[in-house]
Amino acid sequence: MATETDGKRSMINSGSRVRPTPGARPDQSHRVLGFSVHELDPTPPSPHDLLRVINRCVGSPFVRIESTLYEADLSQPLPHIETAVPVKIHQASPSEAKILARVRFPNDCIQAAIKQREFATRFENGDVCIVGSVNDLPVSYVWVTCKDWYDPELEFTIPVAEHQCLGYEAYTDPPARRQGIRLLLQVEERRLGIELGKRSLLFELHGKAAPLAIQKWTPLGITQRPIGHHTTYKLFRRIKFTKVKQQ
Repeated sequence: MATETDGKRSMINSGSRVRPTPGARPDQSHRVLGFSVHELDPTPPSPHDLLRVINRCVGSPFVRIESTLYEADLSQPLPHIETAVPVKIHQASPSEAKILARVRFPNDCIQAAIKQREFATRFENGDVCIVGSVNDLPVSYVWVTCKDWYDPELEFTIPVAEHQCLGYEAYTDPPARRQGIRLLLQVEERRLGIELGKRSLLFELHGKAAPLAIQKWTPLGITQRPIGHHTTYKLFRRIKFTKVKQQ
């Protein structure tokens, strides 16, 4: 019969707050990184189990990021986009860097502060931020530049020619998505490119679902063509390889 001391030892070894069953062997199993390891089971761990342990210790060791680069001809007429809610469009000023950072990270003060400094640098470099607001509150934005842009996620630089401009880091607050706001900003990107005297607009979409999103844009009169596909492989966030496929 297990004593009270044995029961306490079993609770500590198992990592559980549930009182052990009377008569159970207290040291039969214990917990390692949240996984149950039975001393009497000679079966070796599978590669999947080892990968789960590595993920708990250092994060995912292998990451694959895909992105498709598109080019839009600015000589085409701009379509009219209807949104589900009234949206006001304006070009942000440097004083709005903090507000825009809060749109991206509303509950993370540290990340918001980092993003605010990043936005301030972009304003200093002459980049333009187009903002969509609902009830006078910013809910979506996209950046436009006429210079080469380094994608920190892909760790790849996108070259921008003299006759081109580039739209990047488009973001919409999750509650405001699926209301046509992103499509409206896409049109405003093109309008800005025309005002700047550019002939084409570049932009990228991440993930394998990018072609599906483009298919939804085409019936609305938002046309573009893919000109490149980037795939970046990362191992432990240090070793990386970027494969570029021109189309």
